[in-house]
This record gives sequence, C-alpha cells and structure tokens, in this order.
Amino acid sequence: MHWFVNDGKSFTNSPSVASSAFFYNLVNDDDADVKQKRVSGHIGRDETIEAISRYFCSPRLALVVTFVMRQCPICQRFKGRPKGGAPLYRRIPETPYEDYAADLLELPPGQGNVMYLLVGIDTYTKFTNAVPLRNKRSAAVAKAHEERIFGSLVKVPETVTWADLHDDAEAAWG
Repeated sequence: MHWFVNDGKSFTNSPSVASSAFFYNLVNDDDADVKQKRVSGHIGRDETIEAISRYFCSPRLALVVTFVMRQCPICQRFKGRPKGGAPLYRRIPETPYEDYAADLLELPPGQGNVMYLLVGIDTYTKFTNAVPLRNKRSAAVAKAHEERIFGSLVKVPETVTWADLHDDAEAAWG
C-alpha cells in the first residue's frame, strides 16, 4: 500500500481505506471546540483519531493517522517532540576527599568464596580502593568501609556517594 499527501489530504491506492478528505475536513474544522484544542495549527494525533473514529471504523486507523501527521508540513513545523528532563546535576570536587564514590560489584565465585568487590574512588584524584567481600550484608560492607577503606585514606571524605544503598544500611551505619 502506498500513501502520499497532497494539499493536506492523504491518498492511497488501496480501496479498503477511505480517502483522507476526512483528515482535511477535521483538521481544518471551524468547530469552536476543535479550535480551542488546536495548538499552532493542527489538533494532534490523538484528537484526530478521536474525531475520525466518529465517522468510520478501521483496524489500522491509528497507523493511517500517524502516517498522515508525520507527512503534514504544519505538524512537522509546529509540533515538536517531547524533550527529556533536565540532566542530573554533577558536583565537581575542588579538593581531594571532598567527594568519594562507592559501589559493590558481584563477581563469579573465586578463591576463598569471594563473590563481591567493594570499590571506592576519590572523584578528585581518581585514587581507587578495592576490598574483596564474601557477602554483601550491610554490616560487612560498613565494616569494610570503616576499617579497610576509610582507615587507609589521609582524611575521611566529606560526602560518600553510593550507587544503591541497602535497605538495612541505616542500621549498619547508625
């Protein structure tokens, strides 16, 4: 099936789909309700589908309307795609040990049943610490942080960023 758009009307060589005089009339309707919903030209895909479905039924109605709306120069010019949200704020440290990032990686079972690796990195100097762990319980992770990571640093970091804290982390750290 081949579609083409001419003067705001879409046409097809398939007799099973009505010509889109419906589209042209609905989009350029003088109805006050439609004009109120109109934004910079046409009423949009969902409103067009709703309006056309009052006149005829087709199992591919949404596909046809979507195709026509993508070919319409007015819709292309004025209807923008939704933008993503604002990017996350990334704090840039100015001194060593101002910000410290930590994460827990799962490894294949190795020698001594070590299955996890606690990794910490100073985001300013990129100095990295890694501590092997046998389990990932919060008490074991907190103990490894205090004794093996923070104990080896020159000073305690101002902030520690953790990718995914455990549910019982407050009990272990508190």
